[in-house]
Amino acid sequence: FREWPLSMETGVPSQGHIAKLVLEKYSSLPKNGKPQPHEWTVLAGVVRTISTSSKQSSSVVAIATGTKCVGKKHVNKSGDTLNDCHAETLVRRALVRYLFEDLLKPVDKMVNFEPTEEKGIFRLSPALSFDLYISQPPCGDASIYETTLVTVRKRKRDETLAEEKETNTTNPIPDSNRTGAKVVGWQGNQGNGPGSGEWGQGSKQNAGLTRLKSGRSDLPKELVTTSMSCSDKLCLATYAGFQSALLSRFLRSPLTFRSLTISRPPDALKEAVSNAVSRALWRRIARVCTSQNETVQAACLKSPGPPEIIICEEKFENHRLEVKRKLAELKGSSGAGQQKLGRKVPASGVAINWYEGVGVEVVTGAFGRKQGASSRQTSKKTCSRLSKPAMWGIAIQVARSLGVEGESWEYSQWKQKAQWYQKLKGQLKGQDGPLRPWVRKASPQGISPLILRVPHADKIKCQKTIET
Repeated sequence: FREWPLSMETGVPSQGHIAKLVLEKYSSLPKNGKPQPHEWTVLAGVVRTISTSSKQSSSVVAIATGTKCVGKKHVNKSGDTLNDCHAETLVRRALVRYLFEDLLKPVDKMVNFEPTEEKGIFRLSPALSFDLYISQPPCGDASIYETTLVTVRKRKRDETLAEEKETNTTNPIPDSNRTGAKVVGWQGNQGNGPGSGEWGQGSKQNAGLTRLKSGRSDLPKELVTTSMSCSDKLCLATYAGFQSALLSRFLRSPLTFRSLTISRPPDALKEAVSNAVSRALWRRIARVCTSQNETVQAACLKSPGPPEIIICEEKFENHRLEVKRKLAELKGSSGAGQQKLGRKVPASGVAINWYEGVGVEVVTGAFGRKQGASSRQTSKKTCSRLSKPAMWGIAIQVARSLGVEGESWEYSQWKQKAQWYQKLKGQLKGQDGPLRPWVRKASPQGISPLILRVPHADKIKCQKTIET
């Protein structure tokens, strides 16, 4: 644990402290799965903070890296693959698994939850909060930001006027950093409906649009991902919670991040990045909570609102531009060195995930399976502990240990039973929602739960156990 002074205004640790904790923890992890010196990756981490009236004690509870996604060709129909291996997605799943494992402990041993009067339903301890760190702006809408101070201020004025008139802010940003995330079928992109997983050629750098994960534009269709961008997923988590449908079965309200800290890109202005992230995570959906619909208003009461956005100066050693800078220093200014430096710095092909109480797991991003498995291997032993079958498996373990309904439910039933969570999602992804269109993946066919051993829960009876 590390102790930090409270911010007088928000209670969030002073700027940069969350980033420092995550970067320190990452440095302490084993080298296996980390990028080679010439490769780059993205880092994300979650810090749990216990607050008192005078201080905060913080510790890192989940970490992940990754930049790859599984193309349609390699997606397993039974849900065994991790389709999205971006760091932001993996760290959220690692955090959810960490919280599931906490629910397997006796009530008096739980460190994150306290019971309610309803059997099998819990709330987050009021002294706890979670803060998210990401080493660069999330892919998608948050990565579209101005590169000059003049355009930053002009953009903020334009968006303020648009919000006052209750109109969409989907205009292109001049002098902006560009995102590789592809726009999902939208106005002007005829023939590219949201269900197709295709993107149009128009509105490439317009702000406020839903997008698919970034990737090369010349990829064959079978290798293109259908995963939504990290900006869109974090926006959904800001409103409906990061806890997922499975964990929502044991909760009454969303779990959200108190703050989001992002390392300022070397070529970016703080104000520009902060404005873009705020737009991507909250401002583009804020109009939902002004609806006069009673159902929508009731749902909005469950959403605690946006996290505090912090842009810090701490640098991640494996950031793409940091790697390129280090290579330049090593190679000097010789002609041969400069020629090699001009080549694109490759992204690491593997991703890691770690959470408190377990070791590091390494996953091959392009296949969505444990490192060493090929795209053709379908054995459950190659499944990540963060895969759908493994997460379903631990949800069943929790239901069994608490003695509540759910052990016999199918995967689709677990998703449907999280009614309050589904309502919140529906406000954003449903018809006329601000995160429409949203590419919906087909439900897994023939999915079966994967029960993994949890060290402190060995006494729980399991029908099938595979040790991690």
